[in-house]
Parts: sequence; structure tokens; C-alpha cells
Amino acid sequence: EGSLSDLNGTVRFKESAVTEAYFKVCVPVNTIQTGIAKRDEHLLTADFFDADNSPNLCFESQSVTKTENGYLAKGILTIRGVSKQIELPFEVQNNALIGSFTINRFDFNVGADTGTLTVGSDVEISIYCALSY
Repeated sequence: EGSLSDLNGTVRFKESAVTEAYFKVCVPVNTIQTGIAKRDEHLLTADFFDADNSPNLCFESQSVTKTENGYLAKGILTIRGVSKQIELPFEVQNNALIGSFTINRFDFNVGADTGTLTVGSDVEISIYCALSY
């Protein structure tokens, strides 16, 4: 487990105007914190996130819709220069957008030479984005 911080970009969201919602955000990979400094350093190398060549993880929405359980943002996630379509379900709680989704790290060439015995292939990503109006 770990966290990334310093999300930056554009977040436009109002529950009364969901069809106008838009997200174009990035988070610097060098903000990763897992609680183990040596692991954090290794994650920044070409073995995993390759921070020198791909310093950010980015998401840009293509659509946002209301669902039974909250909202669904569909868009492009880019990690290590690889862009893939994803769906990000989220809800609004206490002026924050909260959601999670799962990716296969191999789809984004993260740790491609590291087997699944020590590092799983599926990674759950949780999002917490505080809104200020």
C-alpha cells in the first residue's frame, strides 16, 4: 500500500450539472510514499514508474454520468506513457470525490520484469479529491 499526493489540474464537478463535469488531473509519481524509503526509491526507477521519463500519472475524463450508486467517469488513464480507457466509479461525500478502480500494472508496463510472486498484477487505486467552491 502507498499513497501519492499533490494532485494538480482541472476538476469541474457540480451535482446539478453532471454532464458538464470534467477532470484533467495529474499526480507526480515522485510523491509516492509506501512507508519504506528504499521501496519508494525503487518504484521511481525504470523498473516501475520510470519517473525520469514519465513523471506523472494522469487522467482525463471523456464523460461523466450519474449512476444508481453515485457517478461514473470514463476517460483515459496514462501511466509511463501508456494510455488506456478506464471507468472510475465515484461518489460525493462531505465535499469530496471518493472512488476506486483496479488496473493491471502490466497493461501500463509498471514492473514488467517483476513477477507476480512478490508484487501482484492487479493494483487497486483509490481517489480522494477534496472540492472547494
